[in-house]
Amino acid sequence: MTRGATDGAVPQGTEGPKGRSRRSFAGARPVMDDVARLAGVSKQTVSRVLNDSPAVRPETREAVVAAMRTLGYRPSRSARSLASGRTRMLGVISFDAARYGPASILTAINSAAQEAGYLVSSIALDTADRDTLVRAVHTLSAEGADGLLAIAPQRWVGRALAEAALDVPLMVLENDLGDDASYVTADSRDGARQATEHLLKLGHGTVHHIAGPTGWLSAERRLEAWRDTLRAAGAEAPEPLIGDWSADSG
Repeated sequence: MTRGATDGAVPQGTEGPKGRSRRSFAGARPVMDDVARLAGVSKQTVSRVLNDSPAVRPETREAVVAAMRTLGYRPSRSARSLASGRTRMLGVISFDAARYGPASILTAINSAAQEAGYLVSSIALDTADRDTLVRAVHTLSAEGADGLLAIAPQRWVGRALAEAALDVPLMVLENDLGDDASYVTADSRDGARQATEHLLKLGHGTVHHIAGPTGWLSAERRLEAWRDTLRAAGAEAPEPLIGDWSADSG
């Protein structure tokens, strides 16, 4: 006599945490309810585990994680967003993204975001006008970005961002907005000063400077520091050569 599924037998290899039967998913994707049922907890507890809530006991957390592994459950980003009120997505606005500096920064942002469990949605702008920038900000905000990063090496970009009405945190890279926003920027002035002082100490009468384009904060700060350092040393400051960061210009 063939034993049916109603006699309480559990098919071999289908036991999950606490001996409960594993549901067969023939072409179906497991959902949060299945994890809760297999782990013997509520759906809310599964949600707390997914969102790293400290209110879950270690043994309960282990049971939920084991159930996820058994079922091959992968939480959808939309479900986690609804539960936590966060999308775990960062919006990035960049300018001249094909150039080495902005491209390197964007690569680093993607790596750091991935390590932290975030996705990155980026918009690269080629048009240097305020309306285009504002539209990009609103687009990323509408997508539900938890925060915005702007690779903003030009002075006008910083002003436009400072004036934009944002309802999410803003981090500006390569620009100094003072108290208007958080920012991270390299110390271009000190770098130019050290380079100029080094060449003067080697015995050169003066130091020539190939500057970046007008309107780029890093270029302006290096130019100012170069001139100030030569003036302090009593050296003549030759007329600088203005470039545009391109290979042809170099």
